[in-house]
Amino acid sequence: RWGTGSGSRVGKNRRKQETDELALIRNGMNGCGYVAQHHVRCTPYLCAQMQLYNIRPLVTYRNIFDTLVSLDDMFISWRSNIQDPDMNYFDDGLPGNYSSLDRDDRIEILINHHVSWPIQFYVSWKTCEATGSVSPVWIFYGRDFKGDTTVLAQRIVEHIGHEGMSVELLAEALEDSDAAKSARLNVGIVGRGADLAPRLRDKVLSICRRYEAEADLSPLIEYAVHRAGKGLKASGGANVFPVTSLPWQAATV
Repeated sequence: RWGTGSGSRVGKNRRKQETDELALIRNGMNGCGYVAQHHVRCTPYLCAQMQLYNIRPLVTYRNIFDTLVSLDDMFISWRSNIQDPDMNYFDDGLPGNYSSLDRDDRIEILINHHVSWPIQFYVSWKTCEATGSVSPVWIFYGRDFKGDTTVLAQRIVEHIGHEGMSVELLAEALEDSDAAKSARLNVGIVGRGADLAPRLRDKVLSICRRYEAEADLSPLIEYAVHRAGKGLKASGGANVFPVTSLPWQAATV
C-alpha cells in the first residue's frame, strides 16, 4: 500500500526539517567534512549547534513569485507521475483535484499554504545574523547562481576557509549543467512569476507587510513592489531570485 522509493510517500515532506544532534556528531567525525542541504529556519539553538560542530552555513533565497510558479510546476509534475494518486496528500498536503484547477486557483492555494514559510525562513536567518549569532554566506539565485560562478565560488571558499578547496573546481560544479536541469522537477527561470495576477501579487505583499518590522523583505518581492508601488521598500539594485530544487534552503558545509 505504501509502496517503495521516496520517503515523501510516507509523509517525509509534511514534517519540519531540523538538524539531528546524532547525525551532526556522526558526520563530524568522518575526518574529511561534509555538505548537507536542509530546508530549515534559523533559531538560537541552531546557531549554537553550528558553532559547536563547526558548520559554515550558506543560505540561498529566491523571489517569492518565481518560487510560487516553480512550486506549481513541481507539484503538477510529480502528481502526473504518481501511480497511486490517493497518497498524494502525504507528499504535498494539497487538495486531490489540485492538478485540474485553474492556474490562478492553484497559485492562490500555494500562497495560503506556503508563502509564510519562505518569509519566516528569510526573517529567521536575518534576525539571527543581526544578533551576531551566525554569519552565513547569502546566495541570491538570479545574481549569484545565474551570474559569475567564479565570484560565488570565491565567496564560498573564503567562508569555509579550507585550504584544500579549489575555486575553479567549485565554480565548475556550480554551473547549471544540462544534467542538473534534467534532474530537477522545477526549472530555474528568473522572472517567471512576473506575470501573476495583480490580486495574487497583492495577497503576497500583504503577508510580507506583517513582517516589515523584522526585516527588509524587498529582495524576496522586488519586481512586484516596483509594479504595484505599494508599501514595501525596494532595495537598490538586487536582482532578486535564488535557487535550488525547493527554493528555500540552508546548506551547511
